[in-house]
Amino acid sequence: MATTHISTATANTNAWLRWPHIVTCDRDKLEVHTITEAGAGQPASRCVLSVSLLRHTNPNATATAGRAANVVHGCDIRNGCLACGTATGIVLVMQLQPISAAAPAAVDVSDDATSSNHAAPAAAPAPATEPAPAITELSGHTKVVAFMRIGERARRLYTSSLDKSVRLWALPSGNCLQVVKAGTPVLQLALLPSDASAAADGADDAAPQKVLMGGGDGTVRLWDPACKKANRALSTLRFAHKDYVGEIRLTRDASRLLSCSRDGVLQTWKSDAKHGFLPAPEYLPARETGEGWRVDLTSQGLIGITRRGGVHLWRAAANEPLRLIEESFSLPMEEAPCDSDTVDDGGTVGCEADVTVDGDATVGGEADTDGPHRLRVAFVGVRPVAARGGNSSDGSSLVLEMHTARVLVPTARDGAATTLAGGSATDDANGGGGAAAASEDAGGATASSGGGGSQTLSGSRGTPSSVPAGWTRWCALAAEEGVAIDAALQQRLVMMETVATNTGRELAEATVRAFLRRSAIKE
Repeated sequence: MATTHISTATANTNAWLRWPHIVTCDRDKLEVHTITEAGAGQPASRCVLSVSLLRHTNPNATATAGRAANVVHGCDIRNGCLACGTATGIVLVMQLQPISAAAPAAVDVSDDATSSNHAAPAAAPAPATEPAPAITELSGHTKVVAFMRIGERARRLYTSSLDKSVRLWALPSGNCLQVVKAGTPVLQLALLPSDASAAADGADDAAPQKVLMGGGDGTVRLWDPACKKANRALSTLRFAHKDYVGEIRLTRDASRLLSCSRDGVLQTWKSDAKHGFLPAPEYLPARETGEGWRVDLTSQGLIGITRRGGVHLWRAAANEPLRLIEESFSLPMEEAPCDSDTVDDGGTVGCEADVTVDGDATVGGEADTDGPHRLRVAFVGVRPVAARGGNSSDGSSLVLEMHTARVLVPTARDGAATTLAGGSATDDANGGGGAAAASEDAGGATASSGGGGSQTLSGSRGTPSSVPAGWTRWCALAAEEGVAIDAALQQRLVMMETVATNTGRELAEATVRAFLRRSAIKE
């Protein structure tokens, strides 16, 4: 696993990984670092933009501590377009300069370069030593802008705020096209891929993408901006977390969804033509993970990244994880990783990898033809600097690092988990160690099952740790009957399934449907 130094850090530093860019914010200082390939494939970091956003500082920031005092609370980059949400509700949009050999290591931009709700007039080409991108200010939100996503081809921008609204903007004009009231603060967004016909259409009026929202009330909502009927444009998925949803992850083909709430509870979903997504707890591990980790989602299962630098793959209903990268940090990250990015390239043959698992692929060589998958795992986090010649730190010096690895993962065999047999993570003197714990900020949540909210079968506390044979069908029936499956209802369904199995009978659909209808009447 390769480690790349990004910058020095403080307890306030937050980072967002938008490969190949890393955006950092520390109070009013915003920086953009671009990842490039150095010698022998070693990633290198280069600061390409440094901006002071002092005029956008929240006037109440002096009363807050940690990342809550930062100006920027969410950002996204696509096709060179950078969008940042501020504590004052203003959205800042700027175009990054192309990287060239003559480009400076950093660019300082003053607040005077901003305009309001439309891009500044094009300036004369700046000297190679002082490129100054124009900054567009988008006004409309009245509270902290917590998250945002730039749409395909960078022509649409979707922003969410603690003012309980989500806005759709046109780029580069900055015009607000739509506003939807979610009824709860929206802390996370994910975009579904455009339809094939829309993706092939390069027109500005192409249909906008559907949006998944993580709500402060624990719900996940689906918004279709193209829907002409206001009462149908926004729908709520048939499951509610007990705490606010701080993380939403989609597989590359958008067939599966992972949501994570602040208390560490996970829920997996599968796409459904009628309801958008339905709960699919069969994709979760069969038992609690027992670790604090940052979560990601691939076609192979859940990726968990620990504070000690370990990377685990939890396949569906697995009792044990597949350890992709062993934990090796002698000093832990201050919290779970700030952000992560896992790219699933699917089955591969003849691809290179830094780490292979269970001997099913050769390091730097060819993969077996039975379907190993190539994953590129990258994550960023803040770690203490170790004292010279030792593995301890006084905690006064912190650094922001990025860790990357390419892994070849074998296909599952009979559902059995395998462990790392070839290759392991390496670490420098700034390594980590110590107990993992849950952490969360406005940009996302990390899963934890130790001491607090626990990751369980359906994402609810105290639920059984086995998946009934007809569970997928029962979830679909609940959705049809308009019944949300909470922990108590799930336990009753599992109990009914268990009793039927023990008596040698099959739990009939009519029995389940009648039970769900009675539950709906009681509600």
